Amino acid sequence: MPVKTDPAFSVETPKTLFRGAYVSDSGMMQWDISADGKRFLMMKAAASETKAPAAGSRRINVVLNWLEELKQRVPVK
Repeated sequence: MPVKTDPAFSVETPKTLFRGAYVSDSGMMQWDISADGKRFLMMKAAASETKAPAAGSRRINVVLNWLEELKQRVPVK
């Protein structure tokens, strides 16, 4: 929601930033903002989950040490 701080604090009308089938679950935050405040991280529903996701059907792959593998595959000159 846009805000102004000068000459006084005021809140403007909220705007939709993203449209689509993003994962939502009450009680859990499903998004985050990067430390620099320039990017969002959101979980987007898989095509098979956009209608009626089955319980426990979500999957996430966590890759550890990916930067080390990247350095091996793409050496810096």
